[in-house]
Amino acid sequence: MRDECISSNEPERGGVYPEAVLQPPFQERTVCIDHCIATAIQSLWAAGIVTRGCCCGHGVTPPSVVLDVAGDGRHAAAVLGADGRAWQVLAWVLTDVSRQERPAALAALTPCAPAEKEG
Repeated sequence: MRDECISSNEPERGGVYPEAVLQPPFQERTVCIDHCIATAIQSLWAAGIVTRGCCCGHGVTPPSVVLDVAGDGRHAAAVLGADGRAWQVLAWVLTDVSRQERPAALAALTPCAPAEKEG
């Protein structure tokens, strides 16, 4: 089943409904939300759950939402249960990769040298 939302990432796929422009209660800037999940996302906000991203899946994958706090996952799943669709609930995790050591397998690799020109 293909949903009828216009994807901002792939508008060439078509669709009927443009994104909803909404004001999250936790920030000053408005955000664009896929039309068919706007009500569900607003329900999360009303429940005090901060989101960082979402997508309806455009008929290819289930709808998904990225939470600011991983600990809100169960609460979010309960709120989204009223939507009637299976949701993928993800959490934003900030990792400082600049301080991580390279795995030994990668450390052993050397950069490719440019090919020598014939001539």
